[in-house]
Amino acid sequence: MKLIGLNNIKYEIDRLQEIPHILISGPRGTGKSTLSKYIAHTKRKKLIFTVGNTLKKVDLLNIFINIQEGDILLIDEIHRLSPKLEEILYQPMENFILPIKTIYGEQQQFKLPKFSLIGTTTKPSMISKPLMSRFQLHFQISHYNVRELARIIMSNYSNINRKTALKIAINVVTPREAINLAYRCINLANKDVNKEIDDILEFIGYKHGLSKNERFYLKILYNCQRLSQTSLCSALQVDKDELSFIEDKLLLRRLIEITNKGRQLTFKGLQLVRKL
Repeated sequence: MKLIGLNNIKYEIDRLQEIPHILISGPRGTGKSTLSKYIAHTKRKKLIFTVGNTLKKVDLLNIFINIQEGDILLIDEIHRLSPKLEEILYQPMENFILPIKTIYGEQQQFKLPKFSLIGTTTKPSMISKPLMSRFQLHFQISHYNVRELARIIMSNYSNINRKTALKIAINVVTPREAINLAYRCINLANKDVNKEIDDILEFIGYKHGLSKNERFYLKILYNCQRLSQTSLCSALQVDKDELSFIEDKLLLRRLIEITNKGRQLTFKGLQLVRKL
């Protein structure tokens, strides 16, 4: 399995003799689940996939009863686990023991084989301290550069050349965005996406490496100078999570800054808005 980028994390994974409990955090679409699959693939372990907000107590207990030595339990969006399910994880993670109540109300300890738990999250601050402390490793996925995103595009679509991949990659910040935008461009191409890419990106609404929504965000700040998160959500008609995703890109490009008085344009952002 090929994993593009994240070289420091890959180096650390390759040096692991055993897989500890690992927390992987990062913005949506940055490849947290892909990294989990990479760990399981390179270490030749079985990966059991679950999602925090849909996981039920009976399902978790069933997983633990059937888990095998060396298996990896992946809980995606682990910050969305209920407090009761979090508590069930404590002893299995720490001592590989699962406390179970019998039908007679007696407490029994079920010995578990040694397993690894990987939790992925976009919001590590929402994970309780007792659960957080049980992860031996915490990998934070940073942003990918344009060349890495272009390589990801080319690895998924063989008919896209490097020049076209770079033109697509400059408009996005995450692998998921890159793959989705590339797919959209291929779908809109009449014959050769490489020859038509400039027209296609313009048709979709990308300009200066920004989408319509992102440019609208900058124009609102230009007109109002400084706005709160709530005001921007209202103006753009998006929720706070979506706004954070937009702002993540604009902050990365150093077009905006967030202060205790609100959001405002940087000098670079001001210069760009005047060109729009």
